[in-house]
This record gives sequence, C-alpha cells and structure tokens, in this order.
Amino acid sequence: MKRFCVFLAGGILLGGSCGRAPEPPPNVLLISIDTLRADRPGGAGNPRATTPHLDRLAATGTVFSQASSTTSWTLPAHLSLLTGQYPSSHGVVGDIHALPDSKTTLAEFLTRRGYAAAGFVTGPYLDPAFGFAQGFDTYEPCVDYRVERDNQGGIENLVGVHLRSHSGVTSPALHERAVDWLARVPTGKPFFLFLHYWDPHYDFVPEAPYDRVFNPEYRGRLSGRGFSENRAIHSGMAPTERQRVMDLYDGEIRYTDRWIGKVLRALESRGDLERTLIVVVGDHGEEFFEHGGKGHRRNLYGETLDIPLITRLPGVLAGGGVVAEPASLVDVFPTVVAVAGGGRESLAQGRSLQTLAAGTGTRRVYGELHDTHISIREGKWKFIARAGDEGRGELFDLRADPAERADCSGRYPQITADFQAAARAREWARLAPPATPRPSLREGTLAELRALGYVQ
Repeated sequence: MKRFCVFLAGGILLGGSCGRAPEPPPNVLLISIDTLRADRPGGAGNPRATTPHLDRLAATGTVFSQASSTTSWTLPAHLSLLTGQYPSSHGVVGDIHALPDSKTTLAEFLTRRGYAAAGFVTGPYLDPAFGFAQGFDTYEPCVDYRVERDNQGGIENLVGVHLRSHSGVTSPALHERAVDWLARVPTGKPFFLFLHYWDPHYDFVPEAPYDRVFNPEYRGRLSGRGFSENRAIHSGMAPTERQRVMDLYDGEIRYTDRWIGKVLRALESRGDLERTLIVVVGDHGEEFFEHGGKGHRRNLYGETLDIPLITRLPGVLAGGGVVAEPASLVDVFPTVVAVAGGGRESLAQGRSLQTLAAGTGTRRVYGELHDTHISIREGKWKFIARAGDEGRGELFDLRADPAERADCSGRYPQITADFQAAARAREWARLAPPATPRPSLREGTLAELRALGYVQ
C-alpha cells in the first residue's frame, strides 16, 4: 500500500508520495476587464448570455459575489490590483501621479521567485508612464497610439489618447501578442500573464454581430458613440433607447468574453489550464443613471464600485462555490502570494481569497475617489461620505436596499458613528509614500481632462 505525505506551500495542500520533490508553483493568469459591472456576467444573474466562457470558468471555480473595486476609475484601481494596497497607500490617486519605485508589484514579487512575467494592456491609463511596467519582463500596450513624452518625460497627449481609445477595438491585438508570448515560455517554467481588456469601456460601439446580438429588432438610430458627451444619452431618455445603450454595452462584454475564451483554449492546448491560478476581475463598474449620472469616476455607489471576481485553481479555489463575504481588489495580491508559496507579503492590505472562501470572519473593505469620496463596507452595511465631511455621510443596508437608494443613517446612529470614526481615521492610508512621482502634463491638459469629465 502506498503511503502519501501532505506538503503545505503558501497555504495550499499538495499531495505526493513521500520523498518526492514538491510540485512547482502554479502559473498565474490575471485578467482585468475594464468597466465590467458586477451584475453583467451571466453567472451573476444576468439572464442574457453575455459571458458564456466566464460562466463556464465560474462553474468550476469560485465566485466572490460581493467584490468591490478600491475606486471607480481605471488608474488607481489597477495599481491596487497589482500592489494589494488602497489608492491612498500606493499613492496614485490622480492623473498626475505614478507608482513610486518603493512599492512592490505583483510582477516584482513573482519574478523574484523565478516566474516569467508579461503584461499586455489596452487602455491609456495602463501606460508604463504610470509605473505599471515594474517587475515585468515584457510589458506592452496593445493599441494603435502611444503616450508621447517630452525630453523631460512629461506626458504631452493624454487627452488625445483618451479620445482615441474610446473608439478603438483592442482585444484581437492583445490576444495575438499574448498567445505569441505564451508559446515562447519554456515548458515547466512558471509564468505570470496579466491581460487587460479595454473594449467594454465606453464608447459602446461593438463590432458586428455583437452590435445587434441582444436586440436584433431595434430600428432606432441611437448610437453608443461619444457616450460621455452624447446629449442624446440622458436620464430622461425613453426606456427603449436606454435599453439600447445597455444592449450595446452588453454586446461589448460578449465580444470581450469571446476573446477570453480563446486565451483559455490556448492555455488548455499547452496543458497548463489545470495548473494555472486564473483570476478574472473588473476594475470598476459603470453608471447608467441609477443615481442620476452616467459613466464612472464620479461616485462610489455600487453601480460604479462593485465588480465581478472569479478565481479558479483546481484543488484550491474550485468547485463552483459562491462566497458572499465582501472582497476587494486588494485581496488578489495576497492570494497570488499564498498560491506561489512565498509566504505573506506584509505590505499587502488585503486578505487571501482562500481565507475568505473558508469563511474565517468578517472584515471591512474600503473605496476612495480622489480626495473627495470615501466608502466603507462591512457585512451588509455600506457607508459613503465626502472626504472632510465624514461626520455626515450615507448609510445603506445592502440586504434590504441593494440599489443604495435609502439612506438609513438616521435609523442606526451608533452604526453610523462607528463608520464615521473609521472614515476619519483612514487607517487604510497608513502606507502612503512620502512623495509620489508625477508624470507631468503639458499646460492645459488638466483643464481639458476636467472638461471631458476625467478629473474632478
């Protein structure tokens, strides 16, 4: 009769016969889908078939149904994802900031442990100018524009690349470069592959047939082009026209899901699918007038802050389970650290998703928007306040009011006071760097960004 030993590596039980060398650490595939709301994947209850490939992944993985971003816009959210820290801790809270070299990224952590690391990205705020390339062997923007810099390294064309990015179709180029890199990773060498999909970000102009897949009978003339500035898209628009906007948004999501499916098939063809930790997240959501506005980067309500979060690693985060404990983008870093067998990264502010899946207690997760808004979530409660006015704020019971419409702070004064004190203390900001590099913008750029709604 064979005897078996159990090895503990970074919180993972690995089975093997006694005396046999521990298995190598799993690969890591981290997928970020820009502007993907928590309620749009099919597995989240959307009756539409928006994400068939992600739904299959979720059916054999673990879904964190109450996951939140750390903010409601791309730049600081992704740096939270890659550092495990909240925006005021990693230091990048606005367009004029870049990640300090003193911060450790997930790519740096993994390359120090022998991983090959590559990032392929498709949005202007993931440009290397903001510090995203730290630790990657290969880091490539897969777009048909480039962020231009002057002789001092200052960014000259941020407004232009933003406007251009809204009309781009980027998933095919990302896929081509990613699978090419993957094919060149030596067999047996662990890899970290970070993919950022931009197409669900507005403008909502999906390629055919995805422009009509969810409402082929539509005969109107409304377009999702120029979503942020388009005056035809407003809170008082007809229900059929508002639905048309959602149809186009869902079409972009379905289109992106198709390309994610191709990456998963590429992993499977390499024989790596079953030994790869896969993490799929949104970076923030999108408002369609739930609180009177449209887009994102304007508030911290659920439609802009709540995101999907799916993980899969056979034997560890698997089985089609659903975890209802609040989770955050900052939890991804410590999860990967645990899976990679490297111990706990002391500067990460999240918790391993393995511990959340095990149901080990409640916790608070936080959100920030520039220096203007703060949110705190614990259990069924969510508190939102304006920075500097934490003594007021709104309190929501998410079980009774998931849409965050009825402020109940007056009914629960003690709970509200506890959240107000936590917001004033800003405990999560304790790791803030003494100074943050600033990729300078040419004169007038900030004013132009403000006019487009990118800067408060």
